[in-house]
Amino acid sequence: MVIEDEESLAGADTHTVRHAFRTWIADDLTPRLCDPESYGGIEKAHSNLLGNDNYNSNYPARCIAPRWQFCLLVDDACLSSLKLRGSRSPFVKIVDAQFQEDRVAVVDDGREDGETDDQCEYVGWMYMDVGDYVQMYDGLSGGYWRDLVYQRPEKGYADH
Repeated sequence: MVIEDEESLAGADTHTVRHAFRTWIADDLTPRLCDPESYGGIEKAHSNLLGNDNYNSNYPARCIAPRWQFCLLVDDACLSSLKLRGSRSPFVKIVDAQFQEDRVAVVDDGREDGETDDQCEYVGWMYMDVGDYVQMYDGLSGGYWRDLVYQRPEKGYADH
């Protein structure tokens, strides 16, 4: 699925993209539910998916495939990476739809989208070389995102 909406997504940050992706998740998954009544009905299930409260016991997407948990974001920096030469390969941003803490992006410590100098701070997205896609998807399927795979985005990553 590709979400292209130049009006609302041109120049959008990861938080805006995440919310657009959550809308797609809710619209795509709600009609697929086998027993929507177990989640409080269709409308409640849709609302829970939009709200992304996966700690709620009525959240319909607790154990789903990565397709409904992560999206790939291609912005200007990612498009520019197509021109990279040498050992660097093109990259995309992989965005976690279940990231709860939305805040304004602040760059003050040499890392993107962060407010502290904790290099391990989880900001809900990271850069991914396109050649790592299959391996990454396997890791996401196994639930290894934060423990084994996640790397906090470094400021200037796109400039190398």
